Amino acid sequence: MRGVDAHEAELLGLTASHAGIELEQVIRDGDSTPFCLDRQIWRGELAEFSVRAIVTPEGSL
Repeated sequence: MRGVDAHEAELLGLTASHAGIELEQVIRDGDSTPFCLDRQIWRGELAEFSVRAIVTPEGSL
């Protein structure tokens, strides 16, 4: 969670430094080479997230 910058605030209809939730994701192929980068910023008062982590033995992916 962080304050949105001026450009993000304008796009989201907020004031600068309003609370936002930032999500960044890197997707990698089987050789661990990244092929997709995604960055999202959500209005803090409108977002609700649930996360589930799957833990695997080291080296099994």
